[in-house]
Amino acid sequence: MSGNKLNRTDLTSNNFFVVPLGVTGAFLNFILILIILSSKKLKSPSYVFIINLSISDMLMAIQVSTNYNIDIIMLELSTPICNLLCSLRYTALIACYITSVFSLTMISLYRLEVVLEPFQQNSVKFVFRRPIITNIIMWLISITLSIPMALIIRYNRQVKLCDIIFTFGQVFNIIYFGSLLFLTYFIPITIMILTYRRIGIKLRTTGNITVISRSAGNLTDKTLNNRSKIAIKFLCIATTVYMLLSWPLLASIEIQSALGLTYSVIYQSFPIGAILFVTAFSTTFMVSIINPILYLTYDKNIKTEIQRFRRCKITLTV
Repeated sequence: MSGNKLNRTDLTSNNFFVVPLGVTGAFLNFILILIILSSKKLKSPSYVFIINLSISDMLMAIQVSTNYNIDIIMLELSTPICNLLCSLRYTALIACYITSVFSLTMISLYRLEVVLEPFQQNSVKFVFRRPIITNIIMWLISITLSIPMALIIRYNRQVKLCDIIFTFGQVFNIIYFGSLLFLTYFIPITIMILTYRRIGIKLRTTGNITVISRSAGNLTDKTLNNRSKIAIKFLCIATTVYMLLSWPLLASIEIQSALGLTYSVIYQSFPIGAILFVTAFSTTFMVSIINPILYLTYDKNIKTEIQRFRRCKITLTV
C-alpha cells in the first residue's frame, strides 16, 4: 500500500486469505452430507433440512475457495466474459447464503413442533411432511431474490475485481439490499430467537419429557434429560452466532449503496473502509464452517453414526 491506495497485491492477498476457510468448509460440509445420506436412521425432516443447509454452505465454501484462482484467470479474459462470471459468482453466493438462513429457520421451527407435540407421529404441516419439496421451494425463492444481483455487478478493469454498480440508480440498490437484509436476516433471526425461547420455556416447565422420534416412520421413546437440554441450549447459542457472523455481508453492501460508492472508489480512496469491507466478507464466509463442526461434534445421532462407521471400518480391516 502506498499513500492512501490499495494495490492489486493487497486485494489478491485478501482473497487468498479466505481460501483455507473455503476448503475447510467444503470438506466438513461434504462429510456431514455423506454421513446423513448414508444413514438409515437420520431420515426425519430435521436432517433433510440439515442436508439442505450443508449443501448451500458447501457451495458457498467452494466459491470462496476458488475466488483467488478465478480472479487470476479473469485477468486474461474479455470484459463480457468477466461480467458474466461476476454475475454468476455473486448471484450464486447470495442464493446460497439465503438458502442457508432459510434452512436454519426451518430447523428451528421443526424442533419447536417436536417439543410441543412430542407424541404426534407425523407432522400435519406440509413444510414438514414434504421437506424435500420445502427445500426446493427455498432454493427457488433464494434464486429469485438473488437475480437482481446479476444485473448490478460488473467486472472493474481498474481494480480487477467484481464491482457492484448502480445500473438502475442508487435508490434501487438501497431498496434491494435493504430488503434482503430485512427478509434474510432480521425476520429469520427474530423467528429463531422466539422459537428457541419457546423451546426453552417448554423444557423448563415440563422437566424431563418424552420425545417421539419421527425418523423412518418408527416411533422411538427418548428421554429429554439434562444433557439434551444443554445440547439444545448450545444449538440456540450456535444459531445466534451463525446469524451474527452472517450479517456483515449484506450490511456492508447496504452501507456502500447508501454512500453511493463503488468498491473501486472505496479501495482506492478509503483504505480503512476497504479493510472493513474485506473483513466483513471474510467474517461472513466463516459461517460455512460453523454448522458442520456443530453437528459433527454435538448432534448425538450423527455422532452415533460416525461411531458406527468406525466400527464397520475396523471390522472390514480385521
